Amino acid sequence: RHYVDDKKDIVDPGIPGATRKILGLDVQKAFDKVTHKSVLSNLAEMNVGVRTYNYISAFLKDRTAILQFGGIQSPVIKLGARGTPQGAVLSPFSFNCTMRKLPEKLENILHIRHAIYADDVTIWTRTGSPDDVKKALQEAADTVQYYIYEIRNLLYRIRCRL
Repeated sequence: RHYVDDKKDIVDPGIPGATRKILGLDVQKAFDKVTHKSVLSNLAEMNVGVRTYNYISAFLKDRTAILQFGGIQSPVIKLGARGTPQGAVLSPFSFNCTMRKLPEKLENILHIRHAIYADDVTIWTRTGSPDDVKKALQEAADTVQYYIYEIRNLLYRIRCRL
């Protein structure tokens, strides 16, 4: 789906009198908490090829950090088997790998449309009574939260804004 299609679906006139709502979910600390095992197992399921798999595996492996404040520098800190660097081109892709099965779960919810990019999940509806809309959005939010719990690599809060 293209962004333009989403814009038309959300903003442009549709069914007269229909209740429209947009729910924005942000998975907090997504890039910090995602496990390398989850990323790599999803890559393997996606059949990305040996080169791509090995490249991303090397990108994630043996990550370290050094903290610096003024003239003081910490020793090398090993970052373990969780997290991807924020700002790195591969980080959103890596996180998307773990979220790749969520769309099929959201597609089963009546009245709901969605867009997912990395740690941002946007859910909207443009049809149904106010009560139907409320129930559908709650079911979608619950589905996202359960999915994250289910994959067991993001056990933390979801920040939500309606």
